[in-house]
Amino acid sequence: MRRHMTPALNKAGRALLGWSQGRLAEAAKIAERTVAGYERGERTIHENSVDAMRRALEAAGIVIIEDGGDAGVLLRTKPAPKKAPRRE
Repeated sequence: MRRHMTPALNKAGRALLGWSQGRLAEAAKIAERTVAGYERGERTIHENSVDAMRRALEAAGIVIIEDGGDAGVLLRTKPAPKKAPRRE
């Protein structure tokens, strides 16, 4: 399932991690000005860049939560539970 990312969720995720825009840009392998413009709502950026930021935040422990029309972020403090092996 694709999680919806917004500029506010992006900024909140960075804040929980203590990351600068530059740090997120480095982790997502995109330009810092792309992160800055996206978070200010001044730029419409390519969906691949939004996905790259979301993946970088999630890899660092950010969890995007959606409940109906509401959304938020939290920082996972424990490793994600391992999925049980699939039985054939």
